[in-house]
Amino acid sequence: MVQSIPQSEGLLIGSDFNGHVGSRGEGYETVHGGLGYRERNSGGVSILDFAVAYDLSIINSYFRKRDEHLITFKGGSARTQIDYFLIRANDRRWYRDCKVLPSECLTMQHRLLVLDVEIRGAISRKRKAGASKVRWWNLKGENVVKLSEKIKSEGKWKLDGDSSRIWEDMTYCIRRSAREVLGVSREGSRRMQGAWWWNEEVKGNVKAKQEKFKALMESRTEEEVEFNKVQYRNAKKEAKRAVR
Repeated sequence: MVQSIPQSEGLLIGSDFNGHVGSRGEGYETVHGGLGYRERNSGGVSILDFAVAYDLSIINSYFRKRDEHLITFKGGSARTQIDYFLIRANDRRWYRDCKVLPSECLTMQHRLLVLDVEIRGAISRKRKAGASKVRWWNLKGENVVKLSEKIKSEGKWKLDGDSSRIWEDMTYCIRRSAREVLGVSREGSRRMQGAWWWNEEVKGNVKAKQEKFKALMESRTEEEVEFNKVQYRNAKKEAKRAVR
């Protein structure tokens, strides 16, 4: 079995490779954790070379286990480790455990190999209160022309030398020009009361919507429900329009 995940999400390869990577990681310390099973063979060397070439780690070898939790193939007198999970080296921190479950009854001689993964969602980076930011929403109309002309007039960048330095000079010029043309705003404490758009008009419309909703919930007859439903819908539209 081979399973792959898009590069933006990570990569995991699980398969029966028919090779023994061995219990030690001599010469392959970057991909082998030094906690494998028995001796390495030529097939295991191929697996290790593949892992090095594609910056993968053999995750089975990074968790200290008893032999019964390392043996992936058991039949007669044969006891070997030939099934592995290969994962990107920089994703190794998300894997918490990897072991064989010897008690699971399978029709094949291969035993069930399980990998525990900690899945985390994207962590949003909150902007600090009071941090400034460019008013990019002002980039329209004549401001587009002004910003373009300003960047052209001040953008006298050198096109030779270190590419990183050229890129830094370009981005600095663009940011500085955007701040001067479009302006800069500062975020408050992130409370709704402190937002620049939370003015008296918005407050009034939102309060009216809340009152209409309360009246709708307190309606008793069908006529009251229909009347208050129309009133609430209209108030809701006005509140959305004010917020926009």
